[in-house]
Amino acid sequence: MELTQILLDTQSTDSKKRIESEKQIELARENDHPLLLGLLAAELNEESNPLQSRQLAGLILKNTLVSKDEEKKKELANLWLNFNEKLRNEIKELLVLTLGSQQKIARNTSAQVIGAIAGVEFPCGVWSTVFEDLMQVLKIQKNNDNTREGVFTCLGYVCNELENYSFEISNLSEILLTIVDGMSEEETNLQIKYTATNALFNSLRFAHQIFENANDAKFLLDTLVSTSNVPDEKICQKVMECFVRIADLYYFSIGDQIDQIYTLTVEAMKSEYSTIAIHAIDFWGTICEKESKILEDIVLFGQLGEKSKIESKNYIKISSKELIPLLCELLVDTEEFDEFETGSWKVSDASTVCISLFAKHLGDPIFELIFDFLNKHLDSEDSDSKEAAITCFGAILEGISTECVLNYIQQIIPLILEHLKDKSIKVRNSSAYVIGRIFQFHLESLFIYISEGNENENENENENEKILLFDPVIEVLLDCFDDEPYPASTVVWAIQSLAIGGKAFQDKETTPISKHFIEIVRSLLKSTERADGDKHQLRYLSYEALILILHLAPMDCLEILFEVVEPIISRLEETMEYTNLTIQDRLRQAQIQGKLCGVLHSLTDRLDTEIINYVDRMMQCFLLLIKKTQTSVYEEVVMAIDSVVRVSGENFKTYLGDVHFFLSEGLNSVNEPRFCRLTITAISNIANYVKNSLPHEYFKNYIEILINNLSTKDLDPDLKIHMLSAFADFALCLPQFFENYLDTVGSILKKITFIKFDSNDELTNLVYLTKIRKTSLEVYTGIIQGLNFQNKGTLFLRFIEQVIFLLEQIAKDPKSELFEELIKKAVELIVDILSILSKQVKRFFNTQPIYHLINHCLESDDQKLKKIGGWAYKLLN
Repeated sequence: MELTQILLDTQSTDSKKRIESEKQIELARENDHPLLLGLLAAELNEESNPLQSRQLAGLILKNTLVSKDEEKKKELANLWLNFNEKLRNEIKELLVLTLGSQQKIARNTSAQVIGAIAGVEFPCGVWSTVFEDLMQVLKIQKNNDNTREGVFTCLGYVCNELENYSFEISNLSEILLTIVDGMSEEETNLQIKYTATNALFNSLRFAHQIFENANDAKFLLDTLVSTSNVPDEKICQKVMECFVRIADLYYFSIGDQIDQIYTLTVEAMKSEYSTIAIHAIDFWGTICEKESKILEDIVLFGQLGEKSKIESKNYIKISSKELIPLLCELLVDTEEFDEFETGSWKVSDASTVCISLFAKHLGDPIFELIFDFLNKHLDSEDSDSKEAAITCFGAILEGISTECVLNYIQQIIPLILEHLKDKSIKVRNSSAYVIGRIFQFHLESLFIYISEGNENENENENENEKILLFDPVIEVLLDCFDDEPYPASTVVWAIQSLAIGGKAFQDKETTPISKHFIEIVRSLLKSTERADGDKHQLRYLSYEALILILHLAPMDCLEILFEVVEPIISRLEETMEYTNLTIQDRLRQAQIQGKLCGVLHSLTDRLDTEIINYVDRMMQCFLLLIKKTQTSVYEEVVMAIDSVVRVSGENFKTYLGDVHFFLSEGLNSVNEPRFCRLTITAISNIANYVKNSLPHEYFKNYIEILINNLSTKDLDPDLKIHMLSAFADFALCLPQFFENYLDTVGSILKKITFIKFDSNDELTNLVYLTKIRKTSLEVYTGIIQGLNFQNKGTLFLRFIEQVIFLLEQIAKDPKSELFEELIKKAVELIVDILSILSKQVKRFFNTQPIYHLINHCLESDDQKLKKIGGWAYKLLN
């Protein structure tokens, strides 16, 4: 049977034909894979073949090169590169020819395959002429619109495939200017104009040569501006996407055209097409983020005693008086609420985000710029305008100060509470959003007394007769738990924000939240049981809020928590009984199981040993989960197990055999950094609490996994620090086991002392270097103290030279003094070593850099630091 018919049969409704044809293709792959690829390329190229078979041939060809799985992708790339070079070139020639096909789908499919091949070959230097080859096709076929469109499409795919690689592309300026030429006013073919604009968008990451040349940059930007006048939504949207990317990549190169770009984007923000307006708004959001980052860097460099090499152009400050009123007007969403479209991104959503970014950048002055809009619409009869004003106020709250909020809070809160009962679902939802934002960023602004009487009441009125502004806010909010799922989910989110904003209350005896705490918890529990709880993630969010708010439980509310323990454990036990579930139901079940584990984690943390009678039931559930459930639950399970370790102490040894394999798997999950970090924390706590009851073979397994993982290429930097910190716990708590790994760990620490950075971001490098040094000091401290417990302190002598080297590195780095905790750890280590090994090592520490560290502590205003410095000085003299 010919290939064309086999390909068509793979899409047949006849399952027998479909299966047979798929088998034939697989057999051909096994017998002669290169031959099959050549035939597929020929099938795609042949104009007389059916369009469906041509497209299928291209997709099969492409799938031999790409995969979402990185390991599989490398395997496919190596397979392709090992094919005969002559064959590969013949395939590429056929594909390039197909770019001129009469059929658009064939052109696009071929462009995708070429992009995939370039993604494999170009980084290896194999097809280094791909851009020149495509440019040559354009020159030869300059009057063939099909070919021009196909080549521009292909350039877009090639650049997209290569955007994660760093290399120079020869003749790039010429290539980009050729693409820009396809966008010129003289180009009348709108499809070519669109594909050229899309190719430019995908190639912008490589366009630094263009933007380093003022004339070339002006030509490119002017062409984009003129292209935006084309009456075509797709083209105008792509132009705006280009401007957004240029703002991000080449902020410092757009100054000469900023007035022109300003006029263009302001008009685009008013476009009838939402896709165009959204990207125009995103342009100014991106500019704002760039300028905020520049200001942050200037401040940080100032703290380091240095001057930043870059300065802000202050486009936001200059344009905010005109842009913010426009953004406010764009918040008005006149569409009727549709609960099935709540995830769609609208102009009003983009405007909300942009105003929030402006607020964080400008601070309090933004309030003056939105005041007229709030004043006009906050109590409007029109629901859409009212919702816009509420959203506007909520959007600025992260950026303005609490002092600014306090000036208006007593006037605004009564309106917001009234709007929580509004007939419009959008108004109710936005009002709950604002309450959540106030909780998150300005909770203390609600802890002011309000009078229920007239203004002339005695100023010395009994405080017991007064109420806090917070009280009616939380009472009205609790009444809204029974609202429809969409606003109710935002009400629940507001409670989450209360937990975040109220973190300072944790472990307090009593707080303003105390008298409402039980009702909050009961309302959340009730919300998790709603029949419509699956809508808008209401049930999931309710559990999430419960987890957070339980952590906030004041001491006078701890007894109340026992109301929650039994029903949550029972619910978790019940979920284990559900069988024969659909895939969707299993995913939903796993999600809820994870949240139930999270609630138990919070309860265990707050109740501590008081929850001990429930530990066995909890652990039985956790053990079932790690054996039977989705891996998506593992993070919550390992956190819950960790909390049980802390309350069980040495008694946790009962469960060690059951969790050992699970913890080992967690340690090996370096591609899931969060799960791996949580596992390391749990194992560190096991070492700390279980101590000698931890079997030696388990310890050996854990530490060898860590040692092996630390040699992994491209290991997440924060994960590396977390792994190192585990050595400190092992060395201190299990010195008798750790002793066998002293040399290995010492070698790792020595190697880290000479760390090199791939990034050019000085501030990021400094922060990471400080973390690495601080963790290394903690490991050395754990080792010396652990050895001392065994009366084997002299074994530490092997580390003295590398410890001195690290300490002197810290002392000689002027930036170290910005990190008091680092200096403190360094001098504490000096104290430990001198206390334990004084006579044997004293001479090593009598150096100017070491005294510099000690003197820094002695001169500190921090009494604890001064005391540590005093000990070190005394031990050295």
